[in-house]
Amino acid sequence: MSEGLRKVVGLIPKDQREPVSTALLDLLLKTKAAKNVPAREAKMVLHLMMRDLLATDMGLETLFTCSLRAEPVKTLDVIGDVLGGVMAAEEVVKALSTIAVAQ
Repeated sequence: MSEGLRKVVGLIPKDQREPVSTALLDLLLKTKAAKNVPAREAKMVLHLMMRDLLATDMGLETLFTCSLRAEPVKTLDVIGDVLGGVMAAEEVVKALSTIAVAQ
């Protein structure tokens, strides 16, 4: 995964990782832009989900990669909503914005 996403995941407080992973998975399951996510990345999400690893570093990096490909703006909105009351929210959204623009 990219170094940028590793840094973003590192900004998310441990107690917020589960809600973030759930929100990103919901976004991916509801999107109409799933065609933008390569099959191997979608399979990785399924693999991590079956092993209950979506809230891990690798799981969050994979979810961010997929959600940024499918719905970059909605990804930022979801993170803002989920982390709204957390101090790291602004840093995470800023870092994700940089990555989303680069893709």
